[in-house]
Amino acid sequence: METELKVILARRDDINQKILASRVGLTTAAINKIVNGNDPKLSTALKIAKELDMRVEDI
Repeated sequence: METELKVILARRDDINQKILASRVGLTTAAINKIVNGNDPKLSTALKIAKELDMRVEDI
């Protein structure tokens, strides 16, 4: 099952896991874990949601 974050990153040409990681202060490995289904901390989910203009519930 694909996560919403995985779908959004695949659809957007302006951002990828490496860029997102840099913008929210995480490693690419941490973003990859979230993309593949690991639940992030709330503070991390909020940063990602804000950066991607999406609902935190979808992270």
